Amino acid sequence: MAQIPDKKPAGEVSASGDGTAHIEDAAVLVDFDQLPRWAQQNPYIRSGYRPITHCLTGCLSSLTYWHNESGNIFSHLLPIFPLLYLIGRSVLVLTGQIATYSNPRREDVVVFAAFFAGGLACMSLSATYHTLMCHSDSVMQRCKQLDYSGITCLIWGSFMPTIYYLFTCEAYHMRLYLITMSTIAAGMVAFFLSPLAQKSWTVPFRAPMFVAFAASALTPLWTGLQMYGWEHLNDMIGLKWVLLQGAIYLLGVSFFLTELPERAYPGKFDFLASSHQLFHTAVVLAASVQFYGLLKAT
Repeated sequence: MAQIPDKKPAGEVSASGDGTAHIEDAAVLVDFDQLPRWAQQNPYIRSGYRPITHCLTGCLSSLTYWHNESGNIFSHLLPIFPLLYLIGRSVLVLTGQIATYSNPRREDVVVFAAFFAGGLACMSLSATYHTLMCHSDSVMQRCKQLDYSGITCLIWGSFMPTIYYLFTCEAYHMRLYLITMSTIAAGMVAFFLSPLAQKSWTVPFRAPMFVAFAASALTPLWTGLQMYGWEHLNDMIGLKWVLLQGAIYLLGVSFFLTELPERAYPGKFDFLASSHQLFHTAVVLAASVQFYGLLKAT
């Protein structure tokens, strides 16, 4: 395992005349109070911060040692590889280069590919954000916008197979909900990538937007319950696994919003098991639960 480097009383990595950081100083860790104000996000994480590098190489070199963002980076970096495999396999099945025993329909592969692609967007953009957030204020803000867009893609991708299998025999409802959810997702991504999302007054609306978008899944589920009943829904989409997935997401969001456990024990969870790391773990676990449930149902 990578070693935790020594802390030194430093504010930023020293830079040469062209603005690039000295790589030999990149492993220096600093405390919360030594960070510039724009980088001070969670006051309960007291130590283990990377200095501001103003340098891409300095950010990437932080992948080789342990700091307080390492858990956030690797919890979403590692799932990228199985997702790439699953997307690649979906493409090969769609193009007829792989024959499968289950003989899936083209639509089956497409909705699963959307699910995998949403997960890939979330994991890759999240890992990018947490890796580059020590670069500079402008880079961190842009990467944060990409991170929010990735979360939106994850929620959208999780809707696609559920709605498809829920309304396989109801073309009207399927089109209605697929188009509605896709339109909302596109609007949210457009917002998060726009300059408007960087305005301070929009900050309080970000979390409610995600919660409302995720909660909108209750509408097609309620429609399906009225049409088919619990048992049939459980057979079609693995409803019990969908509900478990939702519960895990809620648990993860509760860690994110309350900043527990570090709020209760400041400085004790700087490097491992902080609220954001638990949130990341919940996201990966919830997506895995949904994938398992869909496989069991289909």
